Amino acid sequence: MTAIDRVIVDEIAEIMGEEFPDLVRTYLDSAPLLIHQLENAAHQDGIDVLIGPAHSLKASSNDLGALQLAEVAQAIEHDARTGNASARDHVPLLQLRFDEAHAELVKIITP
Repeated sequence: MTAIDRVIVDEIAEIMGEEFPDLVRTYLDSAPLLIHQLENAAHQDGIDVLIGPAHSLKASSNDLGALQLAEVAQAIEHDARTGNASARDHVPLLQLRFDEAHAELVKIITP
């Protein structure tokens, strides 16, 4: 399994046309901020602070076919919503999954 689902990417690229690279760049700029928020939130007392950034990261990652990253974000969101402290356990995997997705997305938008 690759970090990016090409079927999803090809579909959104077709829909977005010339604006697709800008969409990818926006994602590549915003996802690290969400990951940083999650890393910081993982060190706070309440796990409910993980829900918002995890949900946003899950949604944007799914939209661009970064399904492995989306799965980790979904696990964080789910565990945080159910009050399961193991939500924090998934956070360290986010950066690795993002790095993998980043590399593939850059190749896709680089002529």
